[in-house]
Amino acid sequence: MSYEDNPQKLPQIDLCFSDVVGLVLPCKSGVYITNQTDGCCCRHPGVEGVFAPLPENIGGEGLSEIWCHEHKTMVELADAIDAWIVKNVEECHYNPRHWMSFRVRRNDAPSRIEEAWVPVTLIQPKATASIELNFISGFSGDAILTWPNSD
Repeated sequence: MSYEDNPQKLPQIDLCFSDVVGLVLPCKSGVYITNQTDGCCCRHPGVEGVFAPLPENIGGEGLSEIWCHEHKTMVELADAIDAWIVKNVEECHYNPRHWMSFRVRRNDAPSRIEEAWVPVTLIQPKATASIELNFISGFSGDAILTWPNSD
């Protein structure tokens, strides 16, 4: 990958060859995180931040299938991804009230959703989280859900 997509020429991590699902958390880290999107290395969006892999028991099964399924609108696509989050992220934990979750960002997301690069909004847990159930803490606002591209 060239530095053309990395305007500040920061050290970078390309998730293109990663096989895990995770969140890119934008923050001042000094590291540019990018992933291949839209098939065949067509695009490499990125942001300065950190990458937080989701727990191992949360696989990316279904995300590529959702992406490849024909949806009539981007809202339907966002709804399908949110349903995947509920089923695969929230329902696999002992008590989802204690765990930070996320939803597809709806304000400007439909025009920005790309395969393996989906803007999301973090949702804080409703109760005090224990260390075992909350793998991300101290972050709020927006993030990016990313997974291995379906190439």
